[in-house]
Amino acid sequence: MCNLSQVIYDRAMKDCIRNLMETTGWNIEESMAALNIPEGRKEYYREEVFGVVSS
Repeated sequence: MCNLSQVIYDRAMKDCIRNLMETTGWNIEESMAALNIPEGRKEYYREEVFGVVSS
């Protein structure tokens, strides 16, 4: 996938996760499971949805 396609795909997935969380009341894990997000991408989407928390 070219870089622009990946950016568009990631933005759409982030929006889908947020929409599922809002409309169903599911947590992020349930939402990502419903969308079949690969295990290797879950941390990326957690950071995208909630922002990076620095300690």
